[in-house]
Amino acid sequence: MQALSYSRIRALDDGDFARTQRQRKVLETTLNKALKSDVTQLPKTISSIAPMLTTSLTKTEMMSLGTSVLKSGISLEQQRFPIDGYCKSEIIDDIWYLKFDEEETVNQMIDYLFFDIAPKPKDPLF
Repeated sequence: MQALSYSRIRALDDGDFARTQRQRKVLETTLNKALKSDVTQLPKTISSIAPMLTTSLTKTEMMSLGTSVLKSGISLEQQRFPIDGYCKSEIIDDIWYLKFDEEETVNQMIDYLFFDIAPKPKDPLF
């Protein structure tokens, strides 16, 4: 519960950027902890967290997916979009918006997801 509260704080640091960074940190820490756990503990873990989840997955599907993840040896890689320099913040009617170059951002996401090309920040476009 503390991790969830920590990840949801909005009125600190750099606003939404800092909040999403905290969310990614919580997810990364959770995944790393899960990857270090014993696969025999998975049923107990799923049974304890299932009541707090809203998902279309059954407990059996969660078990299967969890077992695959634990055995895979995966690592977490993350990237925030839009990339710095391709966006700017703007307040309209007292609401904060992030305006970005949509076409460039889509191309960067495609390159990152399908071709393993990391985007590079640049000076602001706007």
